[in-house]
Amino acid sequence: MKAYLYCDKRSLNDATNFYVGMIKESLNNLGYIFIICHKIQDIKSADLIITITDTFFFKAKLFYPFKKTIYWAQGVSADEAKMNGISGVKNFIRYIFHILAEFLSVRTCSMLLSVSDRMNLYFKEKYGYNSNHNVIVPCFNMKLSEMFNLEQYSKPSFVYAGSASVWQCVDIMLDVYEQIEKQISHATITILSADKSSFEEKIRMREIKNYEIKYVPQYLLNEELHKYKYGFLLRENHIVNNVATPTKMNSYLSNFIIPIYSNAVDDFCKNISLEKFSLIMSCPLSVDSITDKIITFERNTQNFKDYKNIVEKIFYTHYNRLFYIGIITKKIQEIGL
Repeated sequence: MKAYLYCDKRSLNDATNFYVGMIKESLNNLGYIFIICHKIQDIKSADLIITITDTFFFKAKLFYPFKKTIYWAQGVSADEAKMNGISGVKNFIRYIFHILAEFLSVRTCSMLLSVSDRMNLYFKEKYGYNSNHNVIVPCFNMKLSEMFNLEQYSKPSFVYAGSASVWQCVDIMLDVYEQIEKQISHATITILSADKSSFEEKIRMREIKNYEIKYVPQYLLNEELHKYKYGFLLRENHIVNNVATPTKMNSYLSNFIIPIYSNAVDDFCKNISLEKFSLIMSCPLSVDSITDKIITFERNTQNFKDYKNIVEKIFYTHYNRLFYIGIITKKIQEIGL
């Protein structure tokens, strides 16, 4: 039996490759040969087609309407298109296409892989999806680091790993850090990003002194992240964020960083409990409120050995690769793919 992952080359990166690897191992366990292809004509002999975007699912269904399919919904593409703006004919047509393609993907796939309970509810409310042919696997791509060093918490060092995109709330983040630095003069922030010029411009607009902006390749990211105490992961309350499971949380926790995040991400509220180390912020985000909460936490004495135990528990229950391979394999058997 042959299973083809049909996708755009650009869809495969460090985060998606890890997730795809779990699907591949599940299918290999059931006797499938797993093949990645990027051209529609290459999947004629497929017994099963896997896609990771609604656009590619639409193409696969158009050419091979009777093939069995697995659709991995990484996000909610129609609302993402709307979030990016639908003014103008071209953008509006793209938005309508994603509504149709997403509807087709969710309603006709043989098996749906979604990233959160909230995403399932979204599909049920919007498209009437109500199937037991579903597995929920959060997005993650790092295992828990074997290194734990209390020195990591010795100073108020902050990190942000990501782009300068508006939806990442980087302006609020920098406003918060600016206020922190005014009250804790030895605080530092490091931006790990390829968008150096964008961040330089944003920082010039603020009274931030102790900063560094640099790009770190993926293979060195773990080593780099172990240098910091806090990691920013702020999101506003929007359906695109509500259903998501940003890999940044996994990256921070895998290196024992304390994440500063918001309750916009439903999955984090349900599955990430950091107990006394929780720095979860309420939406709508308030610079003053976030700043006060961080400074209060920083000024309190904590036993960070307890934090290690809490993070280990999360990786055992929520970021457990073998567990998800097992449930994907079991569901494929149940469905009879």
